[in-house]
Amino acid sequence: MAEFKCISVHDAMDRMQNETVKCVDIRDLGSFATEHVEGAFNLNNENINQFISETDFKTTLFVICYSGVGSKGVAQYLVEQGFIDTYSITGGFLAWKEARSNE
Repeated sequence: MAEFKCISVHDAMDRMQNETVKCVDIRDLGSFATEHVEGAFNLNNENINQFISETDFKTTLFVICYSGVGSKGVAQYLVEQGFIDTYSITGGFLAWKEARSNE
């Protein structure tokens, strides 16, 4: 059975600058609206089926949540739907925000 992989915030940032990657943010709409990774897509129960039907399964996906826990389950679900290059961002948006503030 295929599985998602984990990726550090720094590796995700580097890859997003140099590759075509889709960042999927699973935090609630309010948190997403306040602050999110540039270019991220806010994935939720209402739009997940549309996202799956409109996204190429070969697309590299980086899944981010608040702290890096919830993204693992969603990343695995996306792998089970057929996405072949799917990652959970370790530490979630908290780690992303901290890394950005240290730049």
